[in-house]
Amino acid sequence: MSRNVNISPDFVAASTPSELRRLLYLNQVTLGGEVKYISILHDGTQWVAWFFNDVSDMPLTESVVKKAR
Repeated sequence: MSRNVNISPDFVAASTPSELRRLLYLNQVTLGGEVKYISILHDGTQWVAWFFNDVSDMPLTESVVKKAR
């Protein structure tokens, strides 16, 4: 199994299933491709959809980089 340190868990949350569906669509458009959701659940308050996100284009602060070393 290959490892990619640029892949990180992420989530989308909404108060209703229809709002979650709308946000999932916007997430697809924003990320520019196919997003594979690994878990969609209701935590008693909100609906949450977990997925893996490529964060290689996301800027990291210097303190985060130092902690990772």
